[in-house]
Amino acid sequence: MKKASWMIALLILLCSVFWLHADWQILKQTHWHPIRSGLLQLTGILSITLFSLTMILAMRFRWVDAITTGLDKSYRLHKWSAIFALVFALVHWLLALVPKMLVQRGLLERPIKSMASQPAENIDSIMQWLHQMRPMAEQMGDIGIKLMILLMIAALLKRLPYHWFQWSHKLMALLYLAFVVHTVILLKPSYWDQPITWLTLLFVIVGSLCAVASLLGKVGNAQRYQGRIRHISHRHGVTALTVHLPRWPGHQSGQFAFIRLAGEKAHPFTITSSAAPSTTGALNAHQLRFSIKALGDFTGSLPTMIQSHDLVENDQVEIEGPYGQFDFDTHTNSQSEQIWIAGGIGIAGFLAKLEERAKLNSVQPQVTLYFCTQDASRTQINQLAHQARIANVDFHLIDNRKQPLLTISTLEDNHPQFAQASIWFCGPANFAKALAQQLKAKQFAMQRFHREYFEFR
Repeated sequence: MKKASWMIALLILLCSVFWLHADWQILKQTHWHPIRSGLLQLTGILSITLFSLTMILAMRFRWVDAITTGLDKSYRLHKWSAIFALVFALVHWLLALVPKMLVQRGLLERPIKSMASQPAENIDSIMQWLHQMRPMAEQMGDIGIKLMILLMIAALLKRLPYHWFQWSHKLMALLYLAFVVHTVILLKPSYWDQPITWLTLLFVIVGSLCAVASLLGKVGNAQRYQGRIRHISHRHGVTALTVHLPRWPGHQSGQFAFIRLAGEKAHPFTITSSAAPSTTGALNAHQLRFSIKALGDFTGSLPTMIQSHDLVENDQVEIEGPYGQFDFDTHTNSQSEQIWIAGGIGIAGFLAKLEERAKLNSVQPQVTLYFCTQDASRTQINQLAHQARIANVDFHLIDNRKQPLLTISTLEDNHPQFAQASIWFCGPANFAKALAQQLKAKQFAMQRFHREYFEFR
């Protein structure tokens, strides 16, 4: 969240500085109406640029993932940029609505119309057309903000079925395009030759292209590969899926991909097969494995689909990816001790690396794996213990049915060099939050705490 906050704050600061450069005379104003006019422009610009950033982040561009250090971080930034955009849109809407209501009730003086906001150039025909379009643009903004509030609330409700969640995002893309029209028509003419307009237009043009691509179902299109199911089974509450791909760019252990079955939307899952990098950059054939636990409407339906033979071997499947930077690289000292913490199905984030270490017979860096669970079967635990042993990983089972939750104090007691270790976590968000709070309380260097924000809604 810290990095997301800084990126959003930087964009807000940049827009605000450019706006003030274009409307610096607002600092001399003593009357409410010209101040309100300027703030309407500022909040509208901030809202549309942040909504544009939201659209760009939704496209799963690789260059964006490189900046944000992973698609999970991109989607986290995507969510917060949308929230901040909506906040500024609400302020913008209230600035437009409340003063009009006060004027109608005689509680506020009606503003005097001025032509001072016109640009210096002679563009009467454009001005006349924009003046005619203002009522439509204002109505689009008024209706759009009300619908956007409802859709944002629906999107943030995690109990909402996943297909409804995706449809809400399609509608948001349409509303965004309506906001673009609203912004372009109502932008002050006196801003037209100013950097704030160039910046705003840059964001809305790119954002509009992304919105159209989203509506056409082109998100992640460049990273999609067709394959077939080689093996599928469901045991102990986990669906094991193996997919053969004739063409695959390769992946790193710890990355994930989106799986799209026939008639279904794409869903993200960790790749549990070891790293398969493409040394030549060519697309080579690979087999990918996934371990999927029933945690939602789609994953919960997989056992029934397998039992009813609606999902069988040789069925076609589309894989999109790979994504993520949960790569077990400290970027500082590759030989420093690593502590892996898996919560429940979060163990999937470590399976590929266990397999990779076993193949390479790695002994460095020193690794300890803590598997925290409430429902693992004895078969699964024995299998994990065996995988850890041949991967030269010290394995610890934390059975929360019998043992207390894992704490940072326990890790300090077990690891004399704990302060120099790197921690890799994959599991429930609340568990990660609790560990992060404990680490901060002990002044642990948080750049060595790595986690997968495996939340896309």
